[in-house]
Amino acid sequence: MSEQCSTFISNTLSTSAVRKVGTLPELIALIGHHLPQSDLFSCVQVSRLWNKIFVPLLWKTIDTRSTSWLRIFNEDVPETTRPLEETKEWLRTIFAKYGHFVRHLDAHWHIVLEAAAGSARSNGCTNLESLTVGTVRCYRGIPGPISTQTTHVPATMTTAITTTTITTTTAPGATPPDEYLLPWPEKATKQYSINNFMTLIRLNPKLIRLSFPHLLFMNFLPKEFFINGLLLTCLNALQDLDLTYTILDAREVLKAMPRLERLHIYVLSGVHSFLPQEKFPNLVMLGIRVPVDVKAIFKLLPHLPGLKEFRVRRLGILDTALTPEDLEDIAAAAESAIVTATSISGQQDMPVTIFQVDTFPEIDDKIMALFVGVFRRLKRIRVPRMFPETQRALWERCFLLEEIEISNLRDIEDWRVRRRVQQSGVSGEKEF
Repeated sequence: MSEQCSTFISNTLSTSAVRKVGTLPELIALIGHHLPQSDLFSCVQVSRLWNKIFVPLLWKTIDTRSTSWLRIFNEDVPETTRPLEETKEWLRTIFAKYGHFVRHLDAHWHIVLEAAAGSARSNGCTNLESLTVGTVRCYRGIPGPISTQTTHVPATMTTAITTTTITTTTAPGATPPDEYLLPWPEKATKQYSINNFMTLIRLNPKLIRLSFPHLLFMNFLPKEFFINGLLLTCLNALQDLDLTYTILDAREVLKAMPRLERLHIYVLSGVHSFLPQEKFPNLVMLGIRVPVDVKAIFKLLPHLPGLKEFRVRRLGILDTALTPEDLEDIAAAAESAIVTATSISGQQDMPVTIFQVDTFPEIDDKIMALFVGVFRRLKRIRVPRMFPETQRALWERCFLLEEIEISNLRDIEDWRVRRRVQQSGVSGEKEF
């Protein structure tokens, strides 16, 4: 092989990982005219075998936050910077050629969403198992008119996305988020990204995990499009749903998707509309981003007899007139309802084994103590700090505790010793 050809191939292979993948099928053309016919035949066979085995593996997961993808969108790196239209065309070509191999897509750029959603000529990604959008970033330009860009979103939904405005009717008492103060081109990018997100959902009915975009604009769209237009009709296989920045009624989501196993929501709403007989035993993980009224949680728990992991920003009390005795009565009633709900599945206690609270001031100590007392099977608790009432409740009610994860890494050897002592038949009581 000539030195010139060797240098050319070396330079080609030194580019980013994504571009290497994009050029693999064509590398044979770069060296083919330097080989005799017998070697060329073997090289073609190897290249085809490589493509058949490794290309699907290389394109199985796309994470636009990875180093190789960030290099493509980094305008400070001259060797990877391209004009906007050239980048968009490269992305369209890549997703048209390899999109059917992609199973896990983590997209954070509007032009990546556009390419993944495809066009009238190609469908882009059609075999996704997980889709994460997160914060949508605009890359060197704005999209064209929404109405001419997609073919898989119903016209009524497209109209809603393009015409939605912020009023006191759609957002009572709310301050319009910063993104509504942006220039029109950037708002158009966000609207267009939502449209492509909807298209991807409709193209991938076998999605198992879905994370909605972190765009406040989503909360001002008609909720029936999410419940009736997407969750009920397009996502029958979904098991993990992240609505951390999208406000939807918890009961409506669970009713629409009774097989859902993991749910992240922004705020706990719709609790009081649960019917007594409604149970959602498939849900094993629930995360809530904002502080929650402990009274509402106590009402919700009996409807989730299979819950094993619970994460919340903070526990609090909205009704300031409640006395400590009232709270104890509420906790006792909730525990009784939980026992009734879980006994149907042959259990005696709430099966929660993992509990996390992000904010825990000392004023919440009594509330937290009542709350953890309901989780008798608790094995792991993660809190910023520990206070006496909660510590005592954990000792008295959570016999199986294996880990307390806080900033000073509190030792739980006392729990382990007690279990060993009890197994040996000797009393091992401890005072706090």
